[in-house]
Amino acid sequence: MGSHTDCIIVVDAWAKWPEGDTLQWPTLEEEAHAYGAYLNTQLNHIRTHYADVFHYSHVKNVELMQCINRESDIEINHILTEGALAGYSRIFVCGFHYGICIESVCKIIDHIFLHPPLFQIATPIQFGIVENLSIRHPKHSHHEIKSTFDHYAFSQKLGFELNEKRR
Repeated sequence: MGSHTDCIIVVDAWAKWPEGDTLQWPTLEEEAHAYGAYLNTQLNHIRTHYADVFHYSHVKNVELMQCINRESDIEINHILTEGALAGYSRIFVCGFHYGICIESVCKIIDHIFLHPPLFQIATPIQFGIVENLSIRHPKHSHHEIKSTFDHYAFSQKLGFELNEKRR
């Protein structure tokens, strides 16, 4: 555990996207990198004032975006990596793409931390999706995504605020 009691996981901030995706959605990489630059500005503030930052990719050995500074962050290839997330009181998830991989990471966290015996947590954790730090995949509209996880919003003024309780 780092210097904060909260952490945020940036999901699948890949430098290059699978060819099948870029053929179907030709602007996907350009959009992702533009969003990555925005995300980086927010992460600079988050790591300084609010939370430790993790970077997760469900695909091993994939290059992550250079526009996102990861110098003082922790890269993990598996949510269970050496109990890296143990000890945090709140875990936030953001990145690429809302409704697909972000939802998958939340399901893993839900299973690990809220359904022992994988981990015995003294106090229940809170976790959810930071919606304004997550981008939808081009194949989804806002109303198509039916997430069952709590939604948070991030602001530099107040940090992470519960936006919508879904559990």
